[in-house]
Amino acid sequence: MNIHKHSLTYSVSAAILVIAFSLGIYFAGFRNSAWNYLSYVFYIGIIVFGALNWRKNGKDGFMSYGQAMGYTTFFALYYSIIMAIWAYVFMSYIMDPAIMDAEFAKQAAKMREQGLPEESIKMGIDFGKKFASPPVMAVLALFGGMFFLTIFNLIISAFVKKDKPEVFGTPEQQQQFPPLG
Repeated sequence: MNIHKHSLTYSVSAAILVIAFSLGIYFAGFRNSAWNYLSYVFYIGIIVFGALNWRKNGKDGFMSYGQAMGYTTFFALYYSIIMAIWAYVFMSYIMDPAIMDAEFAKQAAKMREQGLPEESIKMGIDFGKKFASPPVMAVLALFGGMFFLTIFNLIISAFVKKDKPEVFGTPEQQQQFPPLG
């Protein structure tokens, strides 16, 4: 069984679930809410299920921490690539540009309350608009996703690993004194 094919299968499943959930949140009008963080629960659930399945079927029931980290890293890479493409598509074709304009208007109002000059506000908003473009957001989704998912994967790998038991002695001695338990 190929680790790349296995992790790609599960990462595509996770991405489809998260994209569907995100679209539901978007069209329900729950923007900038805690609902968006629920997508990490889906990610964690599917990656744990995928890693346990890989351990059982691909690694004969045993997987070291390093092997678990390798699997989860491939999973996160494929997932992050899919989500970066999704971020580009979403921002280019689905998201209403008026939403971003409203966010920038809120930021400009906050800057005015702080007493910043109009020239500084305009420069800050223009700079923000450059970073909120679909290509830049896709790149940020890729690298930001890999960063945060690596942190998750460090923790997840500790839970899904299962080391092989150490066997001591020659085969003859093992037959004479079988392991306890």
